[in-house]
Amino acid sequence: MSRPFFRAKAWRLVEDGLLRRVGPAVVSADLPAFQFLHGRWLEEYLFEVADASGRFDDCASGVRFNWTFEGDPTGPDEGPVANEIDFAGTAGGRATVASCKTGFREAAGPLYELLTLAERAAGRSVVAVFATSANLELPARHRAAALGIRVLDAERLADPERVLAALLGTASGGMTGSPERRGMPHP
Repeated sequence: MSRPFFRAKAWRLVEDGLLRRVGPAVVSADLPAFQFLHGRWLEEYLFEVADASGRFDDCASGVRFNWTFEGDPTGPDEGPVANEIDFAGTAGGRATVASCKTGFREAAGPLYELLTLAERAAGRSVVAVFATSANLELPARHRAAALGIRVLDAERLADPERVLAALLGTASGGMTGSPERRGMPHP
């Protein structure tokens, strides 16, 4: 793509209020704009697809929570371990948890983190979705399938119907595994 193409996109971001000029530099307008440009857009995209579908009973993005442990002197909102679920929703009584990554070196860590958080927060019948703006390589797809995680990568994200199907757990959204593959009963 040409320089004029990127220049036009950058000026559009200035017009939209995500970027601003500071002397000769262009910087993010504020912290929320910085967060949006650095990946929050993907969380919001999943939320918008799910919410607009009318198929989810409830959904949210950027859900932060703390784990508390028996005997821990901290309060319920001050636990020693904090996590964030990028997208969470329920449809027909079944939970969906998604992790969104716009940049990472190796997919194994984020996939295992997603599986751990999803099962701990929502149980073993949870629909776990890994969304990334990258094109996930075949070994990472195989790992996701073995873990029962649906994959939404750059190609699949372009199709809101595929995104919705993956979030609902009604279609694979790519190579995936199922709860049965993890040795668990399917609800």
